[in-house]
Amino acid sequence: MEETLRRVEARIQILQDEIAALPPGKLVCAGNGNRVKWYYVEAHKRTYIPKADYAFAEEMAIKTDKMQELADLENQRDAILAYMAVRKPLKQEERVRQNPKYAIFFADQTQELQTWAMASYEKNPVHSDGKIHCCCNGEMVRSKAESMIAQALYVHQIPFRYECALRVGPNVVYPDFTIRHPVTGEVYYWEHFGMMDDGRYAANVGTKLNFYISQGIIPSIHLIETYEMKDKPLSAAKIESIIQAYFSSGV
Repeated sequence: MEETLRRVEARIQILQDEIAALPPGKLVCAGNGNRVKWYYVEAHKRTYIPKADYAFAEEMAIKTDKMQELADLENQRDAILAYMAVRKPLKQEERVRQNPKYAIFFADQTQELQTWAMASYEKNPVHSDGKIHCCCNGEMVRSKAESMIAQALYVHQIPFRYECALRVGPNVVYPDFTIRHPVTGEVYYWEHFGMMDDGRYAANVGTKLNFYISQGIIPSIHLIETYEMKDKPLSAAKIESIIQAYFSSGV
């Protein structure tokens, strides 16, 4: 829900900026039989727009459409905010506490995830000396952004492995994070691409994504992606929104 609200608010801001860049006033279309006349209305003054000024009339029509979209999105935003104000989501442990007879169905899953998270695994052997950022769970990672992701997963008690080998036939890749959904146990992968202003690096990103897709690991379904440039760093708010979107039923 929070992610939907952010998308709506972002679109509202875009529309507000686009409308502000257009001429003031509004377009009024008056019909008389099969004939339609255009009028420009500003400050209660109505001015006829001749067909020769079609481009201006079209611009004002676009503004009208954007204003209608804006009004609809503002209603949607207000409805979401009203819903969020009264909604009280329950964490899994609270749901189980209210229905203790069902707890047995989740005990084995919880234990399996804990065992998976604690077990040793094959890690990326390349440039291990580049892991210079320590996370709150003791994991060493390569970048500040990755340490933020690891910390958020740890705080939300979402089991994960860092740079765990993913072998497919003779091929092996090391996803930044291999994650288990804390309720369903489903496997997700999270790749953080932190040097997108480097041309060679960006080209390799496409190759890696193609590999995932060829294995049925589809972006935005079981593959999470985040991107970063020097002047556009990954934010904690973005990480939190992703975690809520993918794992909120268990955090």
